[in-house]
Amino acid sequence: MNPRLTANASLSSDSSSADPASGSYVLPQPILQPAVTIGFGCSVATWSAWLVLASPWVSLSPMGVGVGVIGVWMLAAAWAGRFLGDRDWTRAALTGVLAGLVTAGVNVLALGSKLVEAADPSDITQGEGVPHPDALWAVLGFFVAGCLIGGIGSVVGRAGPTARPADAHGWFARFAIVAAVATAPLLLLGGAVTSTESGLAVTGWPDTFGGNMFLYPISLMSEPRVYMEHTHRLMGAMVGLAILVQWTMALAAIRKGWIESVVGVAIGLGTIGAGFSAGGTTLGMIGAGVSFAAIAWTATALFRCRLTAAAGGLLVLVVAQGMLGGTRVTESSTGLAIVHGIMGQVLVALAASLALCAGAGYQTTPKSDKAPLRTTIALVVVLLMQLAFGAAYRHLRRGDSPGASHALMSHIALSIVVVVLAVIAGAMLAGPKADRASRPRGAVRVGKGLSHIVGLQFILGWLAFGVIHTADARAGIPTADQLSTAPVVPWWEALVATAHQANGALLAVFAVMALAWAWRMRRGPA
Repeated sequence: MNPRLTANASLSSDSSSADPASGSYVLPQPILQPAVTIGFGCSVATWSAWLVLASPWVSLSPMGVGVGVIGVWMLAAAWAGRFLGDRDWTRAALTGVLAGLVTAGVNVLALGSKLVEAADPSDITQGEGVPHPDALWAVLGFFVAGCLIGGIGSVVGRAGPTARPADAHGWFARFAIVAAVATAPLLLLGGAVTSTESGLAVTGWPDTFGGNMFLYPISLMSEPRVYMEHTHRLMGAMVGLAILVQWTMALAAIRKGWIESVVGVAIGLGTIGAGFSAGGTTLGMIGAGVSFAAIAWTATALFRCRLTAAAGGLLVLVVAQGMLGGTRVTESSTGLAIVHGIMGQVLVALAASLALCAGAGYQTTPKSDKAPLRTTIALVVVLLMQLAFGAAYRHLRRGDSPGASHALMSHIALSIVVVVLAVIAGAMLAGPKADRASRPRGAVRVGKGLSHIVGLQFILGWLAFGVIHTADARAGIPTADQLSTAPVVPWWEALVATAHQANGALLAVFAVMALAWAWRMRRGPA
């Protein structure tokens, strides 16, 4: 068992500041790990705000978008400052300044769309724009603003209620939560891309219409389907960066199993890199194969509590997922689109499970023979099959593709099995009310949440069936040159379909976490 986890699990806010001579365990006060964690956390908040405020449906002015994003940034920095209560004002401010630099650096990926101007505002396919004359000053000012927001926010947050202090391992666990949360808006965007038939609205990959995708002018994103597809790519880049940083933090904070992790990542990324020379559908097939291998590797590592190896597997999976999405566009492949959709939901579930397994409470779970291990295994297997049929139907129904009806019927039939298994597994994991005090709090919450989410999913499923299956038949997904004449998907149809897909992903997250809890409870402390 990791001694840091044990110390951290039993630590109170008072003991963290006790005199070392008294024998109390005093945690070190790292700067880099909290700065990176808080910085990426603020990035997730600001990116989410930007995706909403800058969308064509909101139609805010550039000034309004900027004020909204900065306001969210300030609130997120102040809230994150509560995690710095174990250090003095100077050290907290320094950590906040570094966190602000991290946030600004990550946000530059999205800021690039504001640093260029479209040569022809009417041509969405022109690719990379013309750099703004004051682009360099804008970037420098952005980093200065980040330092100020981070520093002030940390000091303000530190003055309020403080969270429990943590060492490097504890900050890795917190970063794993941030990385898992970052996958949520990415998944929502991916579902919306499919629901609005935006998957082929942007040609080229990894470029955007032949230009640098980070320098595609935001003024050209007034076409909603272009906005959906392009921001999905940008968000994917941010999530990929977060999972890369998560892996490096695991190597630094945990170390155990680092050779296994480095070798596995090298093999996985090397295989993907070799696939680029083949290109075309072959590249997509390699991406699919690497994805399946990475999923098996990550799941096995989580069961063994090898967090460094699991973080490496997640890194390989997110890279392969990006390649699958890009190849789906360049090859206009429906098959790759289906695999990409399924893998996206598995990625979110594994990221959430890694965050769960990194927590001290999970690692010290006492052994119990009442955990529903077999039921949760059956639930995850059947749920993955049902999600696969759902993804197949979402992509095959356009243009009356063969197999759409079979996928729909299989999806509906398996939904009954999923509901039964989820209710049983949730009840068994939460346990009777009289016994819940002796069970891990996280396991009880997951069990209760599983029952509620599957009920909502069942309702959303039939609502989606009524809205989508009865809609007028449409042809295939429009490409960039067909957007001006292609019919727009009604907003209510896209909303219901996206809600059903997103809640299905949440159900998968809770099902996999339920399996993780059942496994740990059967085996006892790590």
